[in-house]
Amino acid sequence: MFSFSCKEDPVDTSTEALLQELGLSLDDQAAAEEVPRELVYRQITTRGPAGEKVVEEEGALNYDQFQRVARPYAHAGEGEDWLYEEQASSRAAEDGSIVDIYEVYRSPNMEPVTPQLTPDGEHEVRFSSLVAPLAEEADESIDLIAHLRDFPVFYEPLTPPPHMLSLETAQRLSDDRKDVRQERAGLADAMSQSFQEHVESAGGVFYSVIDWGGAVFFSYPVEKLDDLKDRDDIEFVETADDPTVKSQQSSCSAGDQSCYDTWFDNYLGRIRIDERVGVESYWDDGHTGGQSNSGRHSFGQMVAAVVEAGYFEDREPCYLADDDDCDNDRTIAQYDCHIINPCSPFSCHYAQCILQAAWGPDQLDEETYHGTAVSSVILGNYLDGQGNQEELDDPHYEDHGWHTSQWESDATGMAPGAGLIFLQGREIGYRTLSYSAAYNKARELNADVLNMSHSYQTGEGQDGGKAVCDPVHSGLRQNALAAAFDDGVFLVGTTGNVGELNDCLIAQPGSVPRVFTVGGMNMGTFSCQTNYTNCGVHVGSSLRGGADVDINGVLREGAYSLTDVTAPTRLRRVTTTDNTKTDDPLGPPTGYVHEGITGGSSIAAPVVSGSALVVKDYLIDDGRSWVNSPGRLHAVMLSMADRWHYDTQDRESSGADSVSGMGRFKLRPMKAGLTEVMNRWSIRTRTFSSSGGLVARSPWSSPLLSSAEMVKCTMNVPQDHRNSTDLANLDFALLLRQPVDGQCVEGYGGLIAAQTDVGYDTKRMAAITADDVNGGLGGACVEYWITPNHIPAGESQMTNTFCYVGTIDDHEPN
Repeated sequence: MFSFSCKEDPVDTSTEALLQELGLSLDDQAAAEEVPRELVYRQITTRGPAGEKVVEEEGALNYDQFQRVARPYAHAGEGEDWLYEEQASSRAAEDGSIVDIYEVYRSPNMEPVTPQLTPDGEHEVRFSSLVAPLAEEADESIDLIAHLRDFPVFYEPLTPPPHMLSLETAQRLSDDRKDVRQERAGLADAMSQSFQEHVESAGGVFYSVIDWGGAVFFSYPVEKLDDLKDRDDIEFVETADDPTVKSQQSSCSAGDQSCYDTWFDNYLGRIRIDERVGVESYWDDGHTGGQSNSGRHSFGQMVAAVVEAGYFEDREPCYLADDDDCDNDRTIAQYDCHIINPCSPFSCHYAQCILQAAWGPDQLDEETYHGTAVSSVILGNYLDGQGNQEELDDPHYEDHGWHTSQWESDATGMAPGAGLIFLQGREIGYRTLSYSAAYNKARELNADVLNMSHSYQTGEGQDGGKAVCDPVHSGLRQNALAAAFDDGVFLVGTTGNVGELNDCLIAQPGSVPRVFTVGGMNMGTFSCQTNYTNCGVHVGSSLRGGADVDINGVLREGAYSLTDVTAPTRLRRVTTTDNTKTDDPLGPPTGYVHEGITGGSSIAAPVVSGSALVVKDYLIDDGRSWVNSPGRLHAVMLSMADRWHYDTQDRESSGADSVSGMGRFKLRPMKAGLTEVMNRWSIRTRTFSSSGGLVARSPWSSPLLSSAEMVKCTMNVPQDHRNSTDLANLDFALLLRQPVDGQCVEGYGGLIAAQTDVGYDTKRMAAITADDVNGGLGGACVEYWITPNHIPAGESQMTNTFCYVGTIDDHEPN
């Protein structure tokens, strides 16, 4: 990593040194500055110190332009004259007013993207390595999923923000979505017709076309499997079932006395404070996940979709209720995704469900506690007397006859105002279809966040054919996740709990780069209790990333970090279930709040999911509907960490670590103001359809205030890795420049300091603090450079870059 700091007046050689480090020249910089760009729309909102508000607008943004702004990489092909980019920013002025700017620009689409189809004669049908061993165990036939060759990605139009949704626009949106779905279904039927005839003529059974996944579901004679290798209408074959799907288990069970052998107050609710995760900074302003997101769905609150292998307990403990009578349940819907899409509404009695699933009573607790625990960390709520009529394993309940305010707070999760959609993916039956259907249902319902506290292995990649540490993925589940990202769902997954940090072992979905992957931080040590910045990775709740990838024909070992952040786990007072406390072993499990430790990366992931809901609550409430667009919330959440690297045991100025990612998870309040932690921030999208020179952008037009202590930028490159073996590479550099006539102008002003992230990761980070620069950061201009070193042929790549300026460093309490 390159770091430059100038203590005297900057000279031209400093810029040349930075360009050289990035592998560029002054000619490259000049060429990049010559690319024309025009303003499409600008809105400037000024909030005065007394609360007065002035809004100025220039230009207009219509329905078609919105679609291109929200998902620009989907509109870079032939017939598209422009590439769109947007920037939203907020900054504090010296007089105490807040200036918010939203801008949309467009530049000519110089090299339209043409999809790369597989040439005739070079086609080879690939098989998951699970097909062969499962075929050997099968009697006569095996159930399979085949992916249609070169089936295109279909993008359903996104919902515009409420102020654009007239009756006419709403009708057009509905019609456009229907047209896309009909076109997709028609093409899938047409492309699969010949294959269907082949399956039936071979003595197999053709079950269905899965048009949203570009695949078909069928049964095929084992003895004729080799015949599929000669087909030119399919490209990948996987099993419909997967024997290795598993849910991440808690660190210890309720009956394990070691769960209780600690006196540290590592309670669920106590990680919310500003000295730790910092969720309560958002709560203090009324943002608990209860904000309506009418530009995305009609549920009346932020919504988390939770996909689990078992059931969850939503009756006895009342942790999903809005008040103490426990009648108003925040469970929006439950779906059983047992066999094939679409998922079916779930309504059966527990005993019926258990018998239908062929489970015995002894499995009830195991199959309910995990989903209950995960859901409660995201949005459990006891703050309004919920559960006062139940003991819930509170050791002091008998003393009071009700739960104390401290107990209620300790047992409450991150987003107690949000709603839940529970999607049950089965561990018995067609696992591939079940989990794929669950992910797709979350997409169809426009969930804000999708939490996946589980992992699976599909037979692709390393480690004896398991899907370990493999970011280049195939399969129906991966297609469903990619589509959910394309529709603006924030995907949260786990690293896993294998318990060693030597080799890259993260399995899917955590190894999918579009998933925000979370490892576990040990909250149960004395040093961590004393100071959050002393908390370390919990080895039993984390795995190492560092995936090998091919970029432009060159193997880059350990290039993809995969882990995004490390978040608290090994927590107490997490709501869970226990079927031993009921007289009816087939009846509903008894809910209780576990006084012992509940852990694993399964608990760390929902900490991030719930926190993301309150961040989105704030942004939507403040009118920032851009957060609903693909990848935006992902970029914001990447910045919410303290830059601690497990491998160096230090805070770094650039890059992500393969174990701790961007560091210890910590929210920053996004309220620009002279006394706020974050006194300015900016997010910008940019789409690249070809390799070329650098792109320079200034997040703010005015220099930094004297209160600035650090500036940090994070960038994610959400490449669609479905069947893509040639991966993109974009370098990142953060610059401080001298102002020009008191203003910040892109590409101008002497260089004061710079920090680069020039590896090969799918995400980038660079930071400069006041300690890095003589005289501090006040008066400096911020600029960043993105250099598209390699964009694969036939693809376009979107970058989402989030920058903020803090009045304190990112490891300090809010």
